[in-house]
Amino acid sequence: MSLPVTLSTSFSFYVRETKPDLISRAAAFGDAITIAGAKGPDVYRRASDRVRVKPVLFDGEGYRGRDLDPTNWAAAQRAAGADRVLLPGLLVVWDKDDQSTLTNAVESQTTIAHDLDATILLAIDSRWVANRAALLMDTLLSADRPIALVPTHRDDPLGSAQAVTGLKSLCSCVPLLSILRSDHGAIGGVAYGGVHASMGLTTGTRHYAPPAFHPQTFGDRSARLFLRDLIDWYRASEIAGWIAGGVPVTCSLPCCAGRRLERYLDPQVDPTDHNLHSLADFADYILGAEPTDRASLFITTCREAVNRYGTGWFRGPTDPKAQLRSWALS
Repeated sequence: MSLPVTLSTSFSFYVRETKPDLISRAAAFGDAITIAGAKGPDVYRRASDRVRVKPVLFDGEGYRGRDLDPTNWAAAQRAAGADRVLLPGLLVVWDKDDQSTLTNAVESQTTIAHDLDATILLAIDSRWVANRAALLMDTLLSADRPIALVPTHRDDPLGSAQAVTGLKSLCSCVPLLSILRSDHGAIGGVAYGGVHASMGLTTGTRHYAPPAFHPQTFGDRSARLFLRDLIDWYRASEIAGWIAGGVPVTCSLPCCAGRRLERYLDPQVDPTDHNLHSLADFADYILGAEPTDRASLFITTCREAVNRYGTGWFRGPTDPKAQLRSWALS
């Protein structure tokens, strides 16, 4: 039997079950598609032929408190033709004083995963990655199963140097490790030895924040765009401000064909194609390199992006955000 596509170097876009049109569009990119939600297998079976020929992963979001029976959930995924079966998912909250919170969670999931021949799925507080990376590594290694991690944080799970260093260590040492429901930083994880990165296109699908951590959203609601040259996300309103101050910001990828990005200020102009193309271009560039070159290429690309901040290239942001800065300095 051949190895599942998503257990070797690969990436997908992470899309909710409630957005079948977006699932169809995202399936045109990457090596697979990841569908979130308990109805994901049904949605995939009803999708077009173009979607159903794409390898698929299903995130049942059990870490959100959804009650999914592991055996029935595994059967539903297999019936839909999943590339591999994922457990429903368990939330691992941070406990600085009691490591058994982590070890007990992994132990319980390991038993089920062995019985069902499934991948362990953990939504894990990023403080385990940042502050207890060695413990987390040893615990995941003890499972002897493929692991999928959903980073959990109220803002950016990779927003500190410690978190970036921890992720690099995990991906370098834990076999068959995937990062789901993440941003472009997951590509860095695969560059360092992980097997699969699944990236979201919205704030809520680029990381998971438990309900208690969800902030109120006010003010600027303009489209968020992934800028390939800056390797980060910015609002259309911010980009328009840069344009007003100097050189227009354009995109040369097929989604935009050299057009100016301030057009996304118009709520009628959908940013999805731009974000799909720009993220996929970045992922293809890094993951298409020789395995021994991917990590250094990723870091070099991040450093080149950092050097574009605060220069005469255009009157944009002067300082990179924390995650990009951490990757560049690592």
